[in-house]
Amino acid sequence: MLKSIGSRFVITSFVWSIVALACAAADQEQPDQNSQSSVERAFEEITVTAQKRDQSIETVPLTVTAIAGEDLVRRGISNAQDLSFAVPGLSVFDTGGGRQDISIRGIDSIRGTSSLTGVYLDEIPVTGAQDGFTPSYLDVRALDLQRVEVLKGPQGTLFGEGAVGGVIRYVTNDPDLAKFGGQMTVNGFATRDGDPSEAIVAILNTPLLRDELGIRVVATYENNGGWIDQPTAGRTDINSNALWDIRLKALWQPTSRLSITSLIDVHRNKGNASNVVNVPPFSQSLFQQAFDIHAPTNYKDSYEIYNLTATYDLGFANLLSSTSYYTTRSDAAFTQLLYDMPVPLTEILFPDYRKGSTTASQELRLASSGDGALKWVAGVNVKRSGITSDYVDGFDAYLFSKTVTLTADELGLHDFEHSRAWAGFGDASYTFDSRLEIGGGLRYFSDDRSSSDTTGAHEAGVFSKWTYRAYVRFSASDNINLYANTASGFRSGGFNSQALAARGANPSYGPETSVFYEAGMKSFFLNGRMGFDIALYQGKYSDQLQDTFATSPVDGGLLLYTVNAGVAVIKGVEVLLNVSPVENLTLSAGGDWIDTKYTTVSAAAPVLVGDPISDTPQYTAVISAAYSFRWTQTTPGRLDVGFNSKGKAYAIDRVSGGIDKPVDQSSPTYFLQASLEAGIDGFQFRLFGRNLLDERHPLNPASADVGVYSQARPRSVGISVSTTF
Repeated sequence: MLKSIGSRFVITSFVWSIVALACAAADQEQPDQNSQSSVERAFEEITVTAQKRDQSIETVPLTVTAIAGEDLVRRGISNAQDLSFAVPGLSVFDTGGGRQDISIRGIDSIRGTSSLTGVYLDEIPVTGAQDGFTPSYLDVRALDLQRVEVLKGPQGTLFGEGAVGGVIRYVTNDPDLAKFGGQMTVNGFATRDGDPSEAIVAILNTPLLRDELGIRVVATYENNGGWIDQPTAGRTDINSNALWDIRLKALWQPTSRLSITSLIDVHRNKGNASNVVNVPPFSQSLFQQAFDIHAPTNYKDSYEIYNLTATYDLGFANLLSSTSYYTTRSDAAFTQLLYDMPVPLTEILFPDYRKGSTTASQELRLASSGDGALKWVAGVNVKRSGITSDYVDGFDAYLFSKTVTLTADELGLHDFEHSRAWAGFGDASYTFDSRLEIGGGLRYFSDDRSSSDTTGAHEAGVFSKWTYRAYVRFSASDNINLYANTASGFRSGGFNSQALAARGANPSYGPETSVFYEAGMKSFFLNGRMGFDIALYQGKYSDQLQDTFATSPVDGGLLLYTVNAGVAVIKGVEVLLNVSPVENLTLSAGGDWIDTKYTTVSAAAPVLVGDPISDTPQYTAVISAAYSFRWTQTTPGRLDVGFNSKGKAYAIDRVSGGIDKPVDQSSPTYFLQASLEAGIDGFQFRLFGRNLLDERHPLNPASADVGVYSQARPRSVGISVSTTF
């Protein structure tokens, strides 16, 4: 009771403080009306590289959301889940330690051995390395970024296999070769019903040879307090974690034509428990283990990234070579409470599940330069990857009062997945009379994939695919661009274990594909003070991977294996409106509405015709306001307020052939955040609040047989202090 009263007092005081301070600031002297405010920069031309070349976001013939680095800081965006609260069409739920599910425009599945959403750090493809059990993407931190780009719809031609629903690109800042400098930021915040948290971010930029060689180092340390309780074990705030990440980027420009960058990123994260609640009502943030209440819940997550990228200006074109290598390692304990399954399971515990991966890739790309009517890009890509998974202690299945323990050997699951893939691609467009642009591209992808499990059985196969895109853009005026495009995406297939195949399961599953059609308009009005974008799209997502239950024709036991479920149709609309009604004030409103429906299903599919795709919110709404002012003549200030809402989503797993119809539905979520800044004597002070509505509904539904619900951090209020030198 006292905690509740105290939290209400804190939030009420925080909101009234922002209102009072903003009102007081309105009476202060305003900036010179002829000066350019930071808010006005939101309407400047934004340059992106969504098509592997620099161009204005307004001329890219597809839906792209770009957020500048300084806006990422103001909105408190530090990871992919935070990003999903600011980007329509992007859905992310994160349980901690790199275990996260990322989907764009409804393209989602936690099964398979690679990603459905492409993720890039500069030129480095750090896409997911799934293992058929947990979705895993590198926990890329949004540190010292120039911008983030989110590309909506299939990007199979330019970005390759795994970009079935879209692509997220994190673009880092290059070293400044002209001057020494840096930044230091310290954050501290309190979370309702949880432990306090602290974080520090340090940036150092130094030229080694002026205008030729320089380095940029970015480091962060986070000590995040937990908020989830486990009362049966007498534990509180169990999901605390400590994280550090350091990134070094070097830039060498020996001539005006040659540029070489190298990047190293090392990441470590250690947590006491995942961000998972499994006991309703979720507003109490509770986690429960049914039998062994002292079973482990901890995890470790780490990765290292290495990259060397060289670009050379040939005059008629730019040649790029990007060589990347990264490794991941995750050790974790999982608990799943099972509410309704064909067998009377109550809980499954994985006390020590280890997963690791290595990926090496090389891309050579040649792209036209200049402003000519013909623009083109062509390249080749080679990638080698391996994924290992090890159920060190098997798992424990609790059948009410009885415990069944299966060893790693008895599980018969994959122990090693290896992929040797290559691709060749090309894309070109021609602009007629500077108004009409027509273009398209092709990519051929081949993946020689093999798998072995703990029994020593080996399976192999080759999966290949042509992907394509075609588009047209018409400049109706200097402020209006109309476009239409179609594009396809592809994810490679894989294998069920030999042990399951021997008992009657399908030995393999096929690739997944997507084809989307999109039409839209991007426009600016009122001398750039208002912008309006709209896009309508329809797609077909074929052969989505899902797990299904069946009775073994060999021994009559239960089989759980992966199948291609069928074909789903996806329809949606996305809109964005930016308005600057008065000087120094920007208002933004955007969102999307999406409808998904299976039109055909396979005989073994755990879904029915007419079912929606699981984990896809029916809508996203994003509203924000930013106001720049001056507290005094020498003290600039800024107020930011943001609101996000995501609609309900479903988790459907009709493992009993549609008889029991186990379906879970998540509730709509509502997130409000605000920040208030003041710049004083070289220091930037920011008072911020996140999740001010204390939204605790799970970010994801969970099929009725798997009680794993991801929860966002409850209401948090804190202060940030930074200085730039």
